[in-house]
Amino acid sequence: MAIVRDAATAIINRTSGTGYAHTCTGNNVILLVAGYNGQNITAMTYNGNTMQKIIDLNPASSSSSSVYVYGILIGTADGAAHNVVITMSSGSTNAGFVSYTGVSQAALPSITDTTRFTGGATDLSLDFTTAVDDSALFGWGSGEDGAVSAGTGTTMIEFMAADNTEAIFESNPLATGTAGPKSINVHQGSSNWLYGCGCVLAPVASDGGNIVVPQLLTLGVG
Repeated sequence: MAIVRDAATAIINRTSGTGYAHTCTGNNVILLVAGYNGQNITAMTYNGNTMQKIIDLNPASSSSSSVYVYGILIGTADGAAHNVVITMSSGSTNAGFVSYTGVSQAALPSITDTTRFTGGATDLSLDFTTAVDDSALFGWGSGEDGAVSAGTGTTMIEFMAADNTEAIFESNPLATGTAGPKSINVHQGSSNWLYGCGCVLAPVASDGGNIVVPQLLTLGVG
């Protein structure tokens, strides 16, 4: 079964406790929420159910803020709008919500390796190794020198900042073909810090079963 993007929502500069509606439809659904200032997030729920932290890492030794991805496996969605509620100890966050269908429900993506890059750049490659054919890549990227955009083999899904310096991305085409090294590529107009993180989504097996696979993730600052 192929992985398909279901829906995407973005929020900008939002504080703790308010609900933000997102509608999931279809079968074998995963909902992912990605953004910045993860160090201040104390809880996240969707439709009252706890979302699990997949990534919460400082992108560079000089940064006091962390990038994050939270996720929840939904199975068969009810097609109704439900709220994502982000609880924070302080501050605010920009965030992107994306749901996908056709994703293995065996387990959420997990980190098995993390690589950090330093220095200014115009391009950032988030590098992954997929273990299952036609897996999909999901990522978040932010630049400090103007709007970010999609590089080679990448689709930008939504901007998440008023100045377009944060966005969520996915592989293009979404199904990445034969398992092996893959990447999401984020671009900005001139050389400065670029931050990014992401994860691999495994598809439901062709016989309808769920595949348990190791997920290799790279967090990068280029």
